[in-house]
Amino acid sequence: LNLFMFPELVASKEKKPHHERIFKLMDLYAAISDLWPDIEMIFSFDSLASVKTIILSTLKKLKDSIHTCLKEFEVTIHKDSSKELTPQGGVHKLTRTTMSFISSLSEYSRVLSEILAENPLKRNTRLLEYYFTAPILEDEHVNNHAFSVYLASLILVFLCKLDTKAESYKDVSLSYIFLVNNLQ
Repeated sequence: LNLFMFPELVASKEKKPHHERIFKLMDLYAAISDLWPDIEMIFSFDSLASVKTIILSTLKKLKDSIHTCLKEFEVTIHKDSSKELTPQGGVHKLTRTTMSFISSLSEYSRVLSEILAENPLKRNTRLLEYYFTAPILEDEHVNNHAFSVYLASLILVFLCKLDTKAESYKDVSLSYIFLVNNLQ
């Protein structure tokens, strides 16, 4: 019981920033999910049903924590108010952080697809369709649909923030250079 309660403690007690803890949470979730068939077999007796209940509770809390981390990251992008302009319109720190986070998230597409498919974050998919000019598939058989929608919306939030930051440059040509460098 203590072994299976450990991930639950990690999910609820750890206070590190979202971008540092989400990957540990996803690793824990993936490990327990992958072991679920073995867990069901080992704890198949009625007298051990409480163990399976604890494990399912742990998975739920891990999912909730992962959802919270994803929302926190999006809020971080929204709230980024750094007035610091990059010299010569160079790559902004927010761009590096966001792209690193998105790149790392893509390595967990299977786990995130599973988590987001069951409980997707609320999105305006029509806005995403319009913005990216490629329709987002509504077919439920597409494995990474929920994850794709999440990434598209996160990128949209980031692009809007970059556009706002570009307006801070007094020289219009420098603002375009900033956009080119950061969009690339």
